[in-house]
Amino acid sequence: MASITRFLAGVLLVGVVACSHVDVSSPNIRGIAYVNTNKAMKAHPLYPQLQDLNAAIAAIDLSAAVPMVPKSPEEMKADVASIKAQLAQAEKQSTDAIGALQNSLAQDERTEVAAALRSAGLNAAAQAYESAPVISSAAQAQAIEKSAASDLQSYQQSVFAQGRATMGALEKRLHEQAQGRFQTRAAQYAREESDLSLRLSQQDANQRLALQTKLNNLALNDAQRKKLTSQLKAIDQNEKSQVDAMRARHQKELQAYQNQLQAGIMKQIRAQATQLQAQTQTQLQARQKQVSQQLAALAGPQIPKNLPSATKVQLEQIASDLQQRYQTGLAKISDRFNETRSDLNAEYAALNGVDVGAVGAAKKQRDKLSKERAELYKKIDTQIAAAAQRIAKRDGFSVVLLDPIAHPGGYDLTGDVISSLKSTGT
Repeated sequence: MASITRFLAGVLLVGVVACSHVDVSSPNIRGIAYVNTNKAMKAHPLYPQLQDLNAAIAAIDLSAAVPMVPKSPEEMKADVASIKAQLAQAEKQSTDAIGALQNSLAQDERTEVAAALRSAGLNAAAQAYESAPVISSAAQAQAIEKSAASDLQSYQQSVFAQGRATMGALEKRLHEQAQGRFQTRAAQYAREESDLSLRLSQQDANQRLALQTKLNNLALNDAQRKKLTSQLKAIDQNEKSQVDAMRARHQKELQAYQNQLQAGIMKQIRAQATQLQAQTQTQLQARQKQVSQQLAALAGPQIPKNLPSATKVQLEQIASDLQQRYQTGLAKISDRFNETRSDLNAEYAALNGVDVGAVGAAKKQRDKLSKERAELYKKIDTQIAAAAQRIAKRDGFSVVLLDPIAHPGGYDLTGDVISSLKSTGT
């Protein structure tokens, strides 16, 4: 059975469909949304027209004023500021009174529902219902959820950053090790090439010396000198060819060795990445579970399923009584505020000796504008209600509350409604 707190305001029922971006099954939302009608009204595209009508009516009221002893601009400014301050105070008092009424009825609900559960022999359920955490408003619940989501996101970023640092350090270490091994192998091959060059040079030293000695003989003709020079070059070319062949073989082996080292690096990196990913997933799942457990406390009191029929009837009666008490209390608060506002309006009008009961053409014009204002207000209010119903149905909420205040355990659709009004005008 749904929590009885849901019935503490006038409701607009809509059909349940798949939610596009809000988890309506969340225990903190429980299929309920609300729209701040005052805020939506002021954001409506037609609201400036409504203000213009109010200004026109106020101008007629002022124009019908009975001449009085004028006040100085400073006195008028101070009086107007005082009236505005009193009106703001009255609005705050009304808001506070509505909040106090909600809190009082919520406490009464817990007491009365717990008593009904105990009368049905469900003592454990009654105790759990009474001891469930109290969330004073939907804004508070949303703030807690937002904080938890932010903490989870920060933790995820920290885990990912740590993983990237670990992988970066591993990759750097593996590349350094591979580079060291490659340089060792390259140095070994360089020594082998140097040794071969030296060995070949030593082997050919006697022959090279003999040829050099013959070339030093001044009696050689050009053909003999050319032949000896060619023989020396052949010795040098033979040594160079053998060393170049060894160097080419080494280069090929070094390339293969480098490829082998790179393949080993990638294999180790993939293995470490797989292990790190598993560790990261485990950490994130553990933190997600912890956050989910924390948010579960926001669900508020829960009523057991499969209650006896008599208990269901009793709880429905409690809900009906609480709803009636809320409406009655809200009406009294509204009446007090309207009375205060009326007195302040009269006081404002009296600053210039305005006769709010002006007759003649001015009164006819005022009545005409008042009618237009009422029709425009009704049109705006109807469009807000239609937008709220449409968006609530789209997002899968079973109940949407239209009220100038926030409701505990509900999701605030005011921003969505305002966006719809601004984009479509309806």
